[in-house]
Amino acid sequence: MKTAMKHGLVMLGAGLVMALANSAAGAMVDWSWGFEGGTAAPVGDPTPSNYWTETGTLVGNDPAVAHSGNYFGVSVAPDGSFTRWGAPYGTVWPTGGFKQQIAIYLDPAWLGTNHAWLDWDTALNRPSNSALHDNVFEIATQDPAYKSGVGFYINASSNAGWSTRPYDPGYLYLATGGWYVFRSTFYQGLDGRVYLDMQVLDTTGTTQLAVWTNPVTGDAMADVGGNRYGWFAGASIAEIYFDDSIMDVGPDFTIDPTYVGIMATPLPEPAALTLLALAAGGLISRRRK
Repeated sequence: MKTAMKHGLVMLGAGLVMALANSAAGAMVDWSWGFEGGTAAPVGDPTPSNYWTETGTLVGNDPAVAHSGNYFGVSVAPDGSFTRWGAPYGTVWPTGGFKQQIAIYLDPAWLGTNHAWLDWDTALNRPSNSALHDNVFEIATQDPAYKSGVGFYINASSNAGWSTRPYDPGYLYLATGGWYVFRSTFYQGLDGRVYLDMQVLDTTGTTQLAVWTNPVTGDAMADVGGNRYGWFAGASIAEIYFDDSIMDVGPDFTIDPTYVGIMATPLPEPAALTLLALAAGGLISRRRK
């Protein structure tokens, strides 16, 4: 695994603050941050946690590593990087819903360890400004006790922490590491409840690899205030590279009110691919990308 020293990562100083335009209490804002200033937030802002918290966050400078530009964030154990997506916790549901997105680097070096894991959590808030529930991408490497094919296993849940959920039915299997985009889209369904699509996309954010719709019970509109936070809520990995965090609030983007995503069809595991190859042409091995 790459180290902080190798790529010039620096711990953020305790005096770092940032400048974000004031907004009405409880409002949510369009926001993005790619660390291109070399800091986790703009210098001078009075509320750093609206961007990325100083505790648990490093900033790296290496264009060969960054998802885009020169800089990227690094979530470090045990705290884990945390953001409020550019504004205080949302207590008013925004018309049109909202979308949150982040690029995460799945380091191929992690594949040398069984059940190396991390959780990326996007939480909802109540109108009373208390936590409603978590929506977690659970990511883990192979574990011979559950799934022995070397690679990354990803699933959606409402709980963070070490678990075997990444290997549960409906998981996404990725044979290779690299940058992937994780997107959470919250919207109002035709039944008047709030729904969530959790997507994994390729590095460009244009090709969907998996989507889980409403992995937790749909919430009544009256119960949902809006965004609460994004957080690397747990990990066995000391450093996690991430970049290009985005929050889009409707009506700046359009969601078809009749659309409900479907559970992704899992990609075959290595053993399954070998069987398919044998059936198709008598091959005894497959080529890794």
